[in-house]
Amino acid sequence: MSRPVFSRSAMLIFLPCAAALFAISILLSGGREEPSLGGAGAGVYSKSALGYAGVWDVMKRSGMKVSASTGNTAAEVGPRGTLIIGEPLMSLLGGTDDAVSRAERVLLILPKWGWTRDENHTAWVSQVEPMPLSTPQGILFYMAPEGGIVFRTEWPERWQVNEIGTDPSGSGVIQLIRDGDMRPLVGTPDGVLLGEIEREGTKLWVLSDPDIIANHGAHRGGNAAFIMSVAERLSLYDNDEPGRIVFDETVHGFIASGESPLGILFRFPFWVIAVMTVLAAGMTTAAGMGRFGPPAAKSSETDFGKTTLIDNGARLLDYGGHHAYVLKRYAAMTIRSAAKTLKAPEGMDEWQLVSWLDRIGESRGLKSSSGAILSAISEKSAGRGKLERMFALARDIHRWKGEILSGPSIHSRRG
Repeated sequence: MSRPVFSRSAMLIFLPCAAALFAISILLSGGREEPSLGGAGAGVYSKSALGYAGVWDVMKRSGMKVSASTGNTAAEVGPRGTLIIGEPLMSLLGGTDDAVSRAERVLLILPKWGWTRDENHTAWVSQVEPMPLSTPQGILFYMAPEGGIVFRTEWPERWQVNEIGTDPSGSGVIQLIRDGDMRPLVGTPDGVLLGEIEREGTKLWVLSDPDIIANHGAHRGGNAAFIMSVAERLSLYDNDEPGRIVFDETVHGFIASGESPLGILFRFPFWVIAVMTVLAAGMTTAAGMGRFGPPAAKSSETDFGKTTLIDNGARLLDYGGHHAYVLKRYAAMTIRSAAKTLKAPEGMDEWQLVSWLDRIGESRGLKSSSGAILSAISEKSAGRGKLERMFALARDIHRWKGEILSGPSIHSRRG
């Protein structure tokens, strides 16, 4: 039997020292916790099609004084600050009351889309659909009971009223407000896209449709310039230098904690978990103190598991030069998977599915097409070709699937 690497006395000294260092590191890192950047819905932390990360980045690069609040929003806005509440969750809207009452100017962006998070990419959305009108209507009524009625209609050909100067762009269905007491800043005779309400010392601007500021729509036409103009006008006081613009991210669930992580361990019921964790660690250490030594010899038995089978199969395909065949099969499986997710009509052959999917992709603004990628793959299948090009085509068909299912995003090329 080999001699243990660590003696028992050395372990008794090492473990308390490690525990003390761990506790000190927690104390030094304690305090205000910032939320992890991410999320698939609305907000400046979201890089999905529905997020505001694109406009947020443009504002910062342009030199605007912008920040995101995850705590005391009222204090962060301060005097002559502008508060932006973008598509808030109704359950968290009550937390903005203090900030709204203190802010002199507020921009409220009403929600429009319900969404489902992508299982493979948590920062993406896999499916979106219009939410019931009762949701944006309830938020508008909470913020401004006299605001009006939210409805949806076809995108107008032109705007009869536009005090911002830059025309927003879009297509399909737009969400507007009518029959309210707000003063229209951008609108048509049918409804208001951007309106103003003066209430209790606060100038409240309401943007009825979020597609203009969201990542999937901000790049269209003059939408980015429109949002920048709105932010500049709303934050400008008496032609002075624009004040601070604060996006309230507490309405999306990003709440920073002001308490030390170590302090939480001493509050009920967390101290129970802490005691159980310490006891379990002590018992595990005691049970393993006599088993320090050289690693056990690897078994000489042949492994017939799935990993070995896949590795051997990949080596055989590589040795036989079947790269083009594998690439074609992968592309066909990817197209069938995308068609199944999008509920394509039954009875279509491969190229009919490709044509159907490319029409869907064109309507969603995709720059790539499955037909072009398949044609390139077919050309490569005539000969062995270069592996680098085949890997690039496999990456292209994978990226195409992600975009057609999740929607184009400003960061989709990183995907």
